[in-house]
Amino acid sequence: MTELTVRVRPAYRLQETLWLEDLDSVLERIDELVQNHRHFEFFWMPGSRRAACKTLVETEEEAVYPLAEEGKRRAWSYEVLANERNDRHSEMEYSVREEDGPACLRELREMLAHDFPDLAWPIEYRTLKEDDLWISSARGRPTVTLSVHQGVDQPDEPLFRASEAIFRKYDGRPHWGKAHFMTGRDFARIHPRWQDWWRIRDQYDPRELFLNSHLRRLRPDAD
Repeated sequence: MTELTVRVRPAYRLQETLWLEDLDSVLERIDELVQNHRHFEFFWMPGSRRAACKTLVETEEEAVYPLAEEGKRRAWSYEVLANERNDRHSEMEYSVREEDGPACLRELREMLAHDFPDLAWPIEYRTLKEDDLWISSARGRPTVTLSVHQGVDQPDEPLFRASEAIFRKYDGRPHWGKAHFMTGRDFARIHPRWQDWWRIRDQYDPRELFLNSHLRRLRPDAD
């Protein structure tokens, strides 16, 4: 790559708001929350009735310094979007159709209550706008991502396999940088341009310098 053109917009400020609300209430009015805010997400702790909800909206009001704690910040976008996550954990994140998000979460909630009642890490729920990238988790559909977490000192495979079984029922697509158990054949099913992506990839990297053992296992001809 020798040249890159970037389309930018004027800098803007964001107002961040954090509150607690009954999870079922959040799910009942999820469309309103998504449509009325630039960003909306929530964390739900298994076993709890309430979710920690967070919104971000653009504002013309002046930034406030020193920065407040997360959930109360008002400043330039790059100062508000970033969050510190210092607790070490592993994570699985799947994307499903926006309209399937509430049902998928409810099924996760039932499974966790029955099979993993001691889980002490939250489920994260956030929304993404659809795009047209070939192997994007949001390709061609407004999207909800659901993330399941586990501490690094705890076994995560049983939790992640049980969660993935639910995500796959909803035609889920895994995050490329997080845990999953899918094969190349699975990806060919959920990404229609899978073969095309690999053809272009191999054209520009025929010696496979930019592949590792994990990605080689996902090649179309690896199954």
